[in-house]
Amino acid sequence: MSLVIFWLLGLVLVFPARVWALEVPAGTRKVIFYDASGKPLKALEDEDGDGFFETTYFFKQGRLSKKIKFDRARRPEEILEFDSSGALRRLLLDRNKDGKIDKWQSYRKGELVLVEEDRNFDGQIDLRAWMKASRPQKIERDDDHDGRFEVEESWGPEGKRILLKDFDQNHPRGQVYARIFYRKDQIYQRLLDLDRDGFFEIEELYREGKRCLVLKKGPKPEAFLYQNGRLRHGFRDLDGDGKFEEEYDYARKVWQKLTPVVSLKDLKEKCR
Repeated sequence: MSLVIFWLLGLVLVFPARVWALEVPAGTRKVIFYDASGKPLKALEDEDGDGFFETTYFFKQGRLSKKIKFDRARRPEEILEFDSSGALRRLLLDRNKDGKIDKWQSYRKGELVLVEEDRNFDGQIDLRAWMKASRPQKIERDDDHDGRFEVEESWGPEGKRILLKDFDQNHPRGQVYARIFYRKDQIYQRLLDLDRDGFFEIEELYREGKRCLVLKKGPKPEAFLYQNGRLRHGFRDLDGDGKFEEEYDYARKVWQKLTPVVSLKDLKEKCR
């Protein structure tokens, strides 16, 4: 026979399950149902002592398998699911209290491995984050909430990398048009495919978080050198041999021939 235990004023009272059909004594904080072998089946808890049992526990084979916290309308606000060892397996949240789950967290052996969110509460997941040791390893974001993840962030030994994607009929899974690289949380390189042809024709180098050098690749490459984030010099490679023969001074607004010529390696060294 199932039993009900009432925790009342610090005392434990045991009654047959049929007593549950009667009114629960005032001040009851916790009710536990057991099977005939003494294993818990279900428990109700009034955590704040206001007379409303907002938390329900479910057990399998005597082990906690699920915990649900309800609002006053009996809608789940928080759901915790546990594996057979008792470790947290999944956490679901209704953050804006509209009766719909909008955040999902998955765990492996109690460690957080995946976070999914509906950030604008439209019923559609628009963020996924893969976790390791409580830190994100990769994040996908749908910032315009069109159902496609156009922003991807990932972390490696040097720092963060961001990929920006476009979607069309020819690229339903997305085409990367920008790659942005960070070192110790400061941007140091950006690659751009402006015409979306799969070739990154623009390369930007940064120094201490400020733009330092912009390269325009093509038959006749161009380069633009910045100082403290301000454009100072422009360079032209007239024959496409990888060396710049002309320089433009933005302060004086004049072109001049370079003797000797300047290599791309020389320009990049100025940004290290």
